[in-house]
Amino acid sequence: MSKLVSLAEICDLIRRHPKVAVAGASTKPRLARVSDDTKILAMTTYAGIMEYQPAEYTITVKAGTTVAAVVATLAEKGQYLPFDPLWVRSGA
Repeated sequence: MSKLVSLAEICDLIRRHPKVAVAGASTKPRLARVSDDTKILAMTTYAGIMEYQPAEYTITVKAGTTVAAVVATLAEKGQYLPFDPLWVRSGA
């Protein structure tokens, strides 16, 4: 499993491998079955909030950012997700 931290690294891995599967925090392992020749790309290290505009109710995060991190950031400004995400405590 490859853990990458930059968009350039992710793009390079995808270019080099014909089969790539994206993996998160493994909160839904039954959905992640892949063949042996598939490269697993772990997105957990590609995390962080890229932009947050509370007045516009918009937030842009990297693919590996946990829902808990998003919820905590929104809560600082009295905002919240308009749904109840599953598996937050599992690291989704």
